[in-house]
Amino acid sequence: MAEIRIEELDKAARNIARISTFIGERRDWSVGDGGEAMAQEIRANASALAELLVRATGADPEPGFEVTLPPKREPSAEISAGRLAKFNTFLSQLRNWFSSQDASGMPEGGSEAVQAIHGSLAQVTAAVDSMRQNPVGIPSSVSKSDVLGGVTPSPPLFEIDPNARLVLENHESRPLVQSFRGMTELTIEAKEILEEFLVQQNIDFEPSELRRFQDKLLRWIEAIPTNQVLVIKITGISGRPSLYASYQPKSGFQAHENGEV
Repeated sequence: MAEIRIEELDKAARNIARISTFIGERRDWSVGDGGEAMAQEIRANASALAELLVRATGADPEPGFEVTLPPKREPSAEISAGRLAKFNTFLSQLRNWFSSQDASGMPEGGSEAVQAIHGSLAQVTAAVDSMRQNPVGIPSSVSKSDVLGGVTPSPPLFEIDPNARLVLENHESRPLVQSFRGMTELTIEAKEILEEFLVQQNIDFEPSELRRFQDKLLRWIEAIPTNQVLVIKITGISGRPSLYASYQPKSGFQAHENGEV
């Protein structure tokens, strides 16, 4: 039976923390059409993960543990079924991984990560329970009387982080593009870097939109000049998120080998 490594446990803790923060900030948001069943699955996976964590490490939540949720993100809006599905897929994969580690024992120095995971999973459960109480398609910041009375709330403007940026550099040792049978495409790692950036910035592209942007990103990467990096930023002027790119001198950035958010 495989043993849990502290590096794997720390990585799991960081990833679950990102999800719990994202959902926790939006606990007053409504669930989009088709999202109710996905929200139920997220809750079920979070509860099952907490049980598996105890079984795999022997560590229950510390006595006196209380759920602490992050500040709410305003104004309230709607979280799509597609975004919830992505989170649920990750939790399902993590659940399968912990199942394979059953009764492996606590790795040395892993107590802090285990308690952090317990806390994050409790946040997910509490946030989803709160989210499911909001009427489908009606953010909690909009009163039911307004909707029933015929007042249609204006859609919230897309909020952006003016400092958010994705810095990419195409290294030979860790390339962002690859060729296969005469076709050039993004590497899996490049797609994962992009996906993480979009999730962190609350950008939920439809599959067709994501494919178009990946094609655009491929062209941008292929055109990176020597000794420069590709810098992607966000604008929300149109009310929808829009990503744009520029090339800047490499010396102006402290980036990882492939990218930095």
